[in-house]
Amino acid sequence: MHHVSVYALAVAATCLCAGCSGRSITADNPVVGLVPPRVVAAQDADERAAAGTGERDIEQVSFENSENLPQLDARMTGVAAIVDGTPILVSDVLEAHAANLAAAREQLPEEQYQKLLDQLIRRELPRFIDETVLMNAALAKLDTDKREQLEQQLDDFFTQRLDEIQKQAGASTLAELEAKMQAQGTTLSNLRRAFGRQQLAAQSMQLHRTQEPTVTRPELLAAYEKRIEEYKLPAQVKWQQIWVSYAKHGGKKQAMAVLDQAIAELRNGTDFASVARKSSDGVMAEKGGQWDWTRKGSLANPEIERLLFELNVGEIGQVIAGEKAYQIVRATERLPDRVTPFEDVQADLRKEIISQKKQELNEEVIKRLRKDAVITTMFDAA
Repeated sequence: MHHVSVYALAVAATCLCAGCSGRSITADNPVVGLVPPRVVAAQDADERAAAGTGERDIEQVSFENSENLPQLDARMTGVAAIVDGTPILVSDVLEAHAANLAAAREQLPEEQYQKLLDQLIRRELPRFIDETVLMNAALAKLDTDKREQLEQQLDDFFTQRLDEIQKQAGASTLAELEAKMQAQGTTLSNLRRAFGRQQLAAQSMQLHRTQEPTVTRPELLAAYEKRIEEYKLPAQVKWQQIWVSYAKHGGKKQAMAVLDQAIAELRNGTDFASVARKSSDGVMAEKGGQWDWTRKGSLANPEIERLLFELNVGEIGQVIAGEKAYQIVRATERLPDRVTPFEDVQADLRKEIISQKKQELNEEVIKRLRKDAVITTMFDAA
């Protein structure tokens, strides 16, 4: 069983709202918001929630003042980049990896560990820069009152997600959830800040997109034709089998005697399934020798497969002497080679094309905003 970190579960829950995926920034259902949240103790929040107040604010616990958080070296407490005067902390960039980095710090030589840090920062930082560029573009248009409204709105939406995050983490209280998150190098307050950044970036992206993508029918048909091989479905067959083992009956001669008796019963009109339940040694004997839909090309015995796709449905084939047993089979249902109709896949194709076009538009927005931004990173002097 895979063990998923509390941080990963929580990020997944927040990304459902922020519409984030990898480095992509989307705004299908944007909710705006800033940072930081109101600050109270997690235990107090649990007590007030139990009292029915419905308030569940989160304690701000930094890396520097929490004994429960994995220890970070000096490299992880600096500034990774500055975007128009807004700093992006290394600790924010690496927060999702904090627990693993703490373990790696104990196991790797210093040179390898520093190389690992560089790789992670270089990989994750572009997404944070894009996010910050979008945030700054939105914040530049907001006065103090509007920012306060956004903070309150985000608090409300994040609170709605806490039950889901808590349940996924297996925590019975907010205090327990906070402890689990601290043990993995983060806090609920940090998660709330990340949520705010993602939401504001998503809202900004929507505001800066000059158009929304559309898809024409010719585009859909072209995409369908381009991927036609994916939509081809091979012939399939449902079939029955009587499988008489040589070993179980003491050799081929004795097995043939059993099979002859089964064939005689079939010729006398006994139902194939009844004969299979009585005489077959195959794994499907109890089910009357019935196999479910089987794709052409998937059977190990080519002679059995040939019969199943050449015989008329309901016709019993000749005896096949395999390596371990005698077999007789018959097809009960069959579907020919076919292609999934355009009508059955056009909705999915539309979603994929819309998503691709939206990503392209988003990249254009980022490129345009980056062009006017002043961006420096910790790697510029390297």
